[in-house]
Amino acid sequence: MRKSNQKIFLVTIIIIFLGIIFFAGGSFLIQPKIIEINPPLAQISETSLDKIQDTKEKQNDIELTPELPEENYQNISSPDITNFSKNLPGQLVNCIYSIPNIPSPKGIAFSPDGEEFWVTSLMNKARGVVVFDSKTGKHKKDIVLPGGGGVEIIFNVDGSRAYVSQMETARIFEIDTKTKEISRVFNTESNWTKVLALSPTKNLIYASNWCGNDVSVIDLESGKLLRNIPTVSTPRGIYITEDGNTLYVAGFANGEIQKINLKTGTSTVLYKSGGAMRHIVSDREKGLLYFS
Repeated sequence: MRKSNQKIFLVTIIIIFLGIIFFAGGSFLIQPKIIEINPPLAQISETSLDKIQDTKEKQNDIELTPELPEENYQNISSPDITNFSKNLPGQLVNCIYSIPNIPSPKGIAFSPDGEEFWVTSLMNKARGVVVFDSKTGKHKKDIVLPGGGGVEIIFNVDGSRAYVSQMETARIFEIDTKTKEISRVFNTESNWTKVLALSPTKNLIYASNWCGNDVSVIDLESGKLLRNIPTVSTPRGIYITEDGNTLYVAGFANGEIQKINLKTGTSTVLYKSGGAMRHIVSDREKGLLYFS
C-alpha cells in the first residue's frame, strides 16, 4: 500500500511540473500562440508550437433558424432594450445596453462614422441584417436578403456601402448604407461563402468559401468574378497584405495557416495545429498578424 501511495505521489509531482491545464465551461484555457510578421509582412516565424485541441464546427450539422412568431420580427423599440447603467465596480468595460430578439446573430460591424452597427442573422429568411443606432441601441431597419440570412459584414472606406456574405447561396450582397437597400448581388460561383475582405486598393473584394475550398476575387467596379483561388480545406479567415501580393488563409478543418502568392499562385502551409483555425487580425504598425 505504501508503494502504491509513493507512485501516486510521484505521478502528481510529474503532472505539476508539466504544468496545469485549467478547464472552464468545457474548453481548455491555453497560452495563446504568437506569430511574428516581419515587414513587409512576407515572412512568418513561429515562436510556439503547442498543439491546440478545440471543438470543431461541423458543416453538415447546421440547422435552419426556426420560424418565429411574426411579432418577434417587428421593430425593436426602446422598451425592449435592457439598460445596464449600473455596473459592478472595478470593471474595465461597461455594458451600456443589451438588445434581445435577434435570431442567430453572427457578424457585427460598426459603420465607419460610428453612428450605426449592423448585425447579421445567420440563415434567417425573415431578415438577414438588422441595423441599430449606436448611441441608443434603438432598432432602425431590417434588411431582407433573398435566399437566406447573413454571415459576415464589412463596410467600404467611406461607409457608403456594406457587403454581406450569404452561405446558403454563396453570394455577396452590396447594400447602400443610406437607403438600406440592396444595390448589387455578386455570385462567388463556389459554396458556403463566409469571411469577406477588401483589397488594399479597395477595388476588389475577397470571399472565403467554406465548402468550396477556395477564395473568390470579385472586381467591385464591374461586379464580375475574376477568379477562385484554391485553398486548404474549409477556408475561413483571410488577410491580404498591403502590397496586394500575398493572401493569408486560416483553414478551419486542419488548422492551417496558408500563405498564397497572388502573382504566381504558389502557396505554402506555414503552420498546422490540427484544427479550428478561425480568424485573422492585423496590427500593421507592429507588422503582426494574429490568428485565432
